[in-house]
Amino acid sequence: MLRGRHSTLGVTIFLICAISLPQQAHASPSVSTAGPAVARAQAVVGEEAARQYILAETNEARSAAGLPPVSAHEVLDEVAQACSQTQAANDDMAHCTGYQTRYPAGWTAASENVAMGYSVESVVDGWMNSEGHRANILRADATHLGIGYAVSSTGRPYYTQNFASYPRAVGVAAEVPIFRFYSPAYRGHFYTASADERDMIRARWPDVWNYEGSAYTAFTTQVPGTVPLFRFWSAEYAGHFYTAHAGERDEVIRRWPDVWSYEGVAYYVYPPESTVPQTVPVARFWGPTVRHHFYTASPGESDYVRQNWSSTWVYESTAFRVPAAGAPPR
Repeated sequence: MLRGRHSTLGVTIFLICAISLPQQAHASPSVSTAGPAVARAQAVVGEEAARQYILAETNEARSAAGLPPVSAHEVLDEVAQACSQTQAANDDMAHCTGYQTRYPAGWTAASENVAMGYSVESVVDGWMNSEGHRANILRADATHLGIGYAVSSTGRPYYTQNFASYPRAVGVAAEVPIFRFYSPAYRGHFYTASADERDMIRARWPDVWNYEGSAYTAFTTQVPGTVPLFRFWSAEYAGHFYTAHAGERDEVIRRWPDVWSYEGVAYYVYPPESTVPQTVPVARFWGPTVRHHFYTASPGESDYVRQNWSSTWVYESTAFRVPAAGAPPR
């Protein structure tokens, strides 16, 4: 979730800097900086946790602007991490000259954001509040992102974002947000990939369904490695059920035709056993009292439910996997 800041970049104690260049550009890139001083890190977190949080926040900003998410990329992560480590070693914020030469071949545009002194939770807000950095984050043709995070010996955190634009494969669908609702009346959740269905529910039943935003991303057409997610509706339980297992779908249809009505394919996801990189599990819970299933791609939400609502929501398993880029931070 993007949060507001109470200070401007002109007077803030943090530093950020942006650079952007198209492929084969020869002019010196423009660089913007803001703020004359730096602050110590509010907290030191793990590299991977910071990376996942910043990726999710970046994609939330893109989603709010109507743009598709950018995907994490292992090589770009290495480029960005090396840049952040160099800055931390020198305890000085600077762009990494020639960073784009380390990108995998085929890119059509490259850009870089760096920052120093922000907490992990606030750095994306800092970039979004600066025109040049915001432009990099909201670049329409950006497809992939590498993220670096390192802390200097004096406690200052250094961040790097390396964006890249690669031609999208012909016939490969882009990820789309999966919209999540909660009904206090039915005590259950509903998930849809359809913006039209989302808008219809918000318009017709605002007193029944509370819109909660994007839960994660998935695909509306099948891409390599994905399987259909099947959707059922129960008038008796006033709720939906989703499964990525064709065998479970067939069993539900055979055993409980009077309870569950099969509605077809909701969208496409990766199966729970998938080894596709940069995907995360979606946990599935069953509420024996409310007679609903609950699904979440957030490890933090899953842990909280298990620790605080174990008598209400019983953890069953990983239901399926979804792209890490569109999943919420921990």
